[in-house]
Amino acid sequence: MGRITVSYHPGVGCGGSVLASVFISTIDGNGTYGPFFAGGFLPGTYSADATYASADTTINTDANSTNCVAITFNEANPTMSPLTYAPDPAFAGNEITFSTTLSSGSSPTGGAGDLFMVAYTDSSCNTPAFTLSSNQTVDSQGNGAYTFTTTSPPAAGTYYGRAFYKGDPENASSSTGSCRQILVVNPLATTSLSTPVASPNPVVYSEEVVLSSTLSGGNPSGNVPMGSIKLSLYPTSACSGMADFSTAPVDGNGTYSVDFFSLPAGTYYGTATFTDTDGFNSSSGPTTCAEVLVVNPAPLTVTAPTLTTPFGTIPVLTPTYATFVNGDTVASLTTPASCTTTATTHSSPGSYPITCSGAVDPNYTLTYVGGTLKIVKASTSFKVTDFLTVGKHGTTAVLGETGLPPNAQGFVFFQGPSNGCTIYLTGKPGETTTCFANFGTNVPYVITGIFYDTDGNYVASKSTNELTPHA
Repeated sequence: MGRITVSYHPGVGCGGSVLASVFISTIDGNGTYGPFFAGGFLPGTYSADATYASADTTINTDANSTNCVAITFNEANPTMSPLTYAPDPAFAGNEITFSTTLSSGSSPTGGAGDLFMVAYTDSSCNTPAFTLSSNQTVDSQGNGAYTFTTTSPPAAGTYYGRAFYKGDPENASSSTGSCRQILVVNPLATTSLSTPVASPNPVVYSEEVVLSSTLSGGNPSGNVPMGSIKLSLYPTSACSGMADFSTAPVDGNGTYSVDFFSLPAGTYYGTATFTDTDGFNSSSGPTTCAEVLVVNPAPLTVTAPTLTTPFGTIPVLTPTYATFVNGDTVASLTTPASCTTTATTHSSPGSYPITCSGAVDPNYTLTYVGGTLKIVKASTSFKVTDFLTVGKHGTTAVLGETGLPPNAQGFVFFQGPSNGCTIYLTGKPGETTTCFANFGTNVPYVITGIFYDTDGNYVASKSTNELTPHA
């Protein structure tokens, strides 16, 4: 009964330090015991011996092995599978990812760059094209698959090369083998675009127009062009400045169209550009700048108002427009129209022309229609005024009016209970505006005044007032 311990020593001979000890404590009689496992040894030569410790020395004594055994640990020899790549087939302008598998290693270790590949442009692997480190570190991956991704797309051509593992204390270095072809990069199929064509052409401001261009030349090995076509319109013949553009998705060769709405009036120049997204075809464009579209101004009629106004006034003259398009209003015009008339506040009743002009906007062709201002007689009203003097033989009245326009021309006739008087209006400052009349003694007096216009500018009017003499 007892325990057997196996001790491992560095180098040849068991007299040195102990690197590791392994024991079995369930000894029950004579016999063969083991195995005694120990790990973590680097490649090299080691020695091992055994000792027996008795559980009861009164029955059995301790014992040591009579020999020292030499043990050699060799490096592991990992292998690497041939390089493969994706996408396959590969085309210029695309990133390439290579793959290899490291296997049969003894817990391979290593950091960034310990597993790498080199690509060459010649079959002898003498002219390097690019070197790539694996996307995974050996410390974290161990045995397993490793990938390498190009940092910039390789040019079209055939590439040769291999991948390497630098090795570590427990594993020998390894590679994918001798120099061999590892990649074929196909050139992109060349695409081309036609000069854009607008339909219809010309159009009028606010009308829809369709701009089209035809893509051709793609389709290598069944990989049709994929991406988008950008159709652009410019206001200058150099195709510079602010552009109006729209895009259409592309799925193969063919004619692609986009719609444009509400383009301002003017001449437009266009280009087409194809942007490839599938990696099998070249992008192309922009096409040569060329005139592709004319947008004409829309017609807009400006009509002067037809109005009626009393003598002495001129109303606000506001035109009407027919017809705005594209949601425009008067506020959309660069400059709105203004209207005038030959009439003034002194013009006699009659009809006078109204004309409009001055509107400016590049999106409209302007036509003007005149209107008429009709001046009619102005209405009048007034009140009879008086100053009465009571006398022995009746009452003397000084009669006048208040309320008639100061420029009115004509006369006012005042009629009392027995007689009357008349005042004449010249429309001039300083004129006499009162007259005298003698009435009897029967009070109160009812006085009626009638205004008669003599220059045709005012409507006649009448006023009645009951007057009482002053004491």
